[in-house]
Amino acid sequence: MLEKLAVLGGPKTCNKIPQPTPFFEEEINAAVNAMKKGLTIFSNPVVKKFEHLFAEYVGTKYAVSTSSGTSAMNIVLLSLKELNAIRYVIIPAYSYIGLVNAILAAGLRYKIVDNDADTLSISTSKLEKEGLEKATVVLLPYLFGLHPDIDGIAKLLNNPQLELVEDCAQGLGTYYKKRHVGTFGCGCFSFAENKTITTAGEGGMVVTNHKDVARLCRIISHQGIMWQDTEISYIDSEKQPTFYDLQHRFDCKIPGQSSRMTAVQAATGIVQLEKIDKINRKRRLNADYLIQKLSHHKDFWFPKIGDRKVATNTIPIIIKRSFYASRDVLLQCLIEEGVPASIYSPRPLFEYTLVKRTCSSSVSSKRYPIARLIAQRHILLPIHAGLTKQHLYEIASAFEKVVSSLSEPQLIKAARKEVAKKLGVSESFI
Repeated sequence: MLEKLAVLGGPKTCNKIPQPTPFFEEEINAAVNAMKKGLTIFSNPVVKKFEHLFAEYVGTKYAVSTSSGTSAMNIVLLSLKELNAIRYVIIPAYSYIGLVNAILAAGLRYKIVDNDADTLSISTSKLEKEGLEKATVVLLPYLFGLHPDIDGIAKLLNNPQLELVEDCAQGLGTYYKKRHVGTFGCGCFSFAENKTITTAGEGGMVVTNHKDVARLCRIISHQGIMWQDTEISYIDSEKQPTFYDLQHRFDCKIPGQSSRMTAVQAATGIVQLEKIDKINRKRRLNADYLIQKLSHHKDFWFPKIGDRKVATNTIPIIIKRSFYASRDVLLQCLIEEGVPASIYSPRPLFEYTLVKRTCSSSVSSKRYPIARLIAQRHILLPIHAGLTKQHLYEIASAFEKVVSSLSEPQLIKAARKEVAKKLGVSESFI
């Protein structure tokens, strides 16, 4: 006999599943020490150290720190616009709206193509069908740390270092053929509080092997200011500028912005970076456990991680159409059982008013069936490093309980009614 669902008044399956805790004593001490040493935007050694360590970790020649992942994408696009006269950017139809904001802030136009059903990223076949005209950049996000066919995408480009921008916000620790993602073109990382590591809640990084891209990114992120005689950012200088320098040696030849990383953020990032492999190993073990426990359910799609070195920060699960209950009913039932389940972006890009106004390609939903499916039928399960075997067992047990119960029409109807009441919406909406 099935145990009564929590949403219908039954007992909760999970007992206080913890939220991720990114900061510990070491991070706090590092941040305090950085503040005690004094803060300066001129050649801060803590920021430089973090950039050096990060470039070394992913395997690139250069790393430029920024205030966020979105600002990292924006200054890369501005740099490529300056260097390569790019006009268009291609992005997948299901992704984070921050991609669109970064593109528009760079004064560029964009097109969208459908996602791939296996990797959830941009579809290589759809990209090839779309055709890459001159002065086009592909902005490739690694959703949930999963990577697409990077080789196939690179073959469509003349010069990946200047035509491929990798959004690695969720991909820190993911490798493709022994190379870290972000090293095939220009990589953009995010250190927001919900990412693999965080720099005091927000932050970003650009990585590249192209010297001119790195130089321009650094200049743009520092208001476009450079030394007049050497044309490098003043942040590269080893000495503090004098009043004479400020009066006579500074120049600004291209538009810039203020998107610098602070010493406090960098100090936190240095400590977190030392833990990255341990964090990713624990997440991978947690992901393997849940996928092994739950993947026998044929009504759900689970990511095929296998032997690939993938550093996913959550487990994305796609609900197939053969499952009778809606995503919203399933999600709320899991939440009522005590599972901190969630969703990513609530809608595909073509449903946003901003995209309808600004996109250069069709925004008809019929052109993007996979993107629409991901948006409407995905849920995310937690796998962060703070979860114990007991927590994972409870999450798996709650999933089994909810899925088994929602296979019965009468229970689906009852659960749907209660979920609608809790969400304050009509049953027709869920």
